[in-house]
Amino acid sequence: MTKSAFASASSVVNPRANRGMALVIALSAFLAAAAILLPALVSVASHQRHIRDDRFRSQAELLAQAGIERAIAALKQTPGYRGETWHVQAADLDGFAPADVEIRVQPIADTLNKLRVQVHADYPADSLPRARQSREIVLPIR
Repeated sequence: MTKSAFASASSVVNPRANRGMALVIALSAFLAAAAILLPALVSVASHQRHIRDDRFRSQAELLAQAGIERAIAALKQTPGYRGETWHVQAADLDGFAPADVEIRVQPIADTLNKLRVQVHADYPADSLPRARQSREIVLPIR
């Protein structure tokens, strides 16, 4: 075999080698795309969690304040009111999930004319993650 015959034989393209090379190129392109898209997807998921957590926290804050107002109204009607666990249905809120608001009213030790009102609001009540907000006020007894 002459040198020119050997050169022309080696320059013939092997179809199996081409398929292997195509696979390497396809895998490289896939890995490059994944390396570019993965951080973006992680960022979007993190942003969605942040928005959800803010929404839950805001709803729990409103529920805690509503619990304080509910306790004040109940004390005006029934001076012996000492609290309750208020189960708020999803339909009464945003339709997403129910909430629990724990209201406790206690006399303050060493005083005769003050009550401590403590409220803990959990939203949503029946799942994790959830937000909890608490409020406390001291009311004079009239």
